[in-house]
Amino acid sequence: ANCVVSEKDGAKIRTLTTKDGAVIVEKLTQWDDAGHAYGYAILESPLPVANYVSIIAVKDGAEAGTAEINVAGNSDSSSLLEMGKRHARSDPASVYIGTETIEVSTLDEVWDGLVRDGETVFLKLDVQGFEMEALRGAELSLPRIDGVQAEVSLVPLYEGAPTWIEVITYLQERGFHPVRLEPAFQDPKTGEVLQVDVVFARNNRALQAEQLY
Repeated sequence: ANCVVSEKDGAKIRTLTTKDGAVIVEKLTQWDDAGHAYGYAILESPLPVANYVSIIAVKDGAEAGTAEINVAGNSDSSSLLEMGKRHARSDPASVYIGTETIEVSTLDEVWDGLVRDGETVFLKLDVQGFEMEALRGAELSLPRIDGVQAEVSLVPLYEGAPTWIEVITYLQERGFHPVRLEPAFQDPKTGEVLQVDVVFARNNRALQAEQLY
């Protein structure tokens, strides 16, 4: 995988190339230092996406405050939890190289500042083992969310992280059902899938493909 950041017509452009050669081009649409959030639009993608715009708050946790995050060597695997031996063995470049103090907040706390009335909301969780804390911090927001994408572990990768069954059960109990699974992290030596992205839709809402992905 590869990521290149460039600038075009005064806008920041990020070009992502996946391991299988697929290219995704995104444009930064907003940046909020105070709110620890940013927005982006997908300009080019092999996925069935049309007019996709997203706002991401880089915060998580069941309670607001500050926390020490472990910074991984590959940045993708940074987590508030300690990394397990299986993760480090499967991806040696992901071992922690330091820590940083970050501010955390719940989705419930930032919801009103991010979402306007009538908007369709899709929540993406990629929090490296902190899924349950993030979901518990969105208890009031979940009923207003149409779809969720969560990266879950099939084997223990972070100490204290929930199992994939716990995450799926939690969301099912709140009116969501899985509609799609995709491999997210594999052991390069054995080919075993260690993490998957699970996409959920709300039971009583039939979303179009461009709303889910």
